This record gives sequence, structure tokens and C-alpha cells, in this order.
Amino acid sequence: MVLEYEVVDVVTIEQKLDLFAKIMQQDIDKDVEERYQQIQREYEEKKEIALQEANKKAIAYIEEGKNNIDIEISEIQAKVKIKSKQDIMKAKEKFIEQIYDELYAKIMTYTETTAYQHLLRRQLRKVMDYCKQTAQIYVSEADAKRYKTLIVQFLSAEGLGNIQVVGTNKIRLGGIILKVDNMQIDLSLDSEIVSKTDEFNEQILERLQRECEILE
Repeated sequence: MVLEYEVVDVVTIEQKLDLFAKIMQQDIDKDVEERYQQIQREYEEKKEIALQEANKKAIAYIEEGKNNIDIEISEIQAKVKIKSKQDIMKAKEKFIEQIYDELYAKIMTYTETTAYQHLLRRQLRKVMDYCKQTAQIYVSEADAKRYKTLIVQFLSAEGLGNIQVVGTNKIRLGGIILKVDNMQIDLSLDSEIVSKTDEFNEQILERLQRECEILE
């Protein structure tokens, strides 16, 4: 009796298993590599998007900051201009005030002179035709103390001795105001200056401009 044995090609099976394992490993490695590359691409894409968004936000923040700075600078410049104009206006007003103070001081000195007494007489002659016994002549309080007697004597010599000469604080500088019935004739130095205020101010500002040009 002959026994027959089935010969199994063990080596061939092992090779096949080994080959299959290698193929499976290659497939796994390939899948892993592809997945890794995919993850890497997604990461790079997300990173790029994140960078772009960050850049946009940074640019927007910078622009916003720049705009805020520009606005703040504009506001500061506007305030400086307004302040400068205000300072210039105050300086001009102060300069004009100083000039008027000097003018008033000179006028007050003038009212103590003989030339001023002659002015009072000329003014009295101007209103003579309007004078009545009911008329009143107003002068400054200082002139009432200094020149009331002179004025009364002048009026008496003209036959108008009954006219009242009254001191008033409405006249600061000098000159006279005649009041008769409903009529008033104002020859005071105060009204003379008021009537020429615009002209005086223009001359003062021209003088100021010339002095500024000299300083420059």
C-alpha cells in the first residue's frame, strides 16, 4: 500500500502572504501619505486664510487708527486755528483799547488847556441860535467844576444868563450838549469819537499791521 501525501507549496504561500502584506502596507502608507498631504494642504489653506484675515484686520486696524489720528490731528489743528484767531482778536482788541486809553488821556489833558476853553466858546456860538430861556446846556462833571462860571459868563454876555449849565456823567471827555424842548444838539467830544470809531479802528489796525511787518 502506497501512501500519497499532498505536497503543499509552503514557500509559495509565505511569499504570497509576504507580498500581500507588502501590498497592504504600501496601500496603508499611500493612504497615510495622501491623508497627510491632504491635512497639510488644508492646514496651509487655513493658515493662508487666517493670515489673510489677520492682515485684513491689521490693515483695517491700522487704517482705523490712522483715520482716528487724522481726525484727532484735524481737530487739534482746528482748535489751534480757532485759538490763534481768538488770541489775535484779543490782541487786536487789547491794542485798540490801549490806543483809546492813550487818546482819552490826551483829551483829558487837552480839556485843561486854554485851547479847550476856546473850543467851548466856539461850540456855544454854534448852538446860540437854538438857545431859549428854557434851554439846558450839559457838560462833563469835571467841566462843570472848572468851566461853569466861564460858560455862564459867556451866555450872560449874549443875553442868555438864565440858561442852566448842568454837569452830567453822560459826557466823559468834554464838549457840550444842548437840550431845548424836544431837540438835542450833541457837540460832545464823546459823540465825536463814537461817530469816527470805524475810521479810528481802521487807522489803529493799519498801524498795528505796520508794526507787525517791522517786527517780522
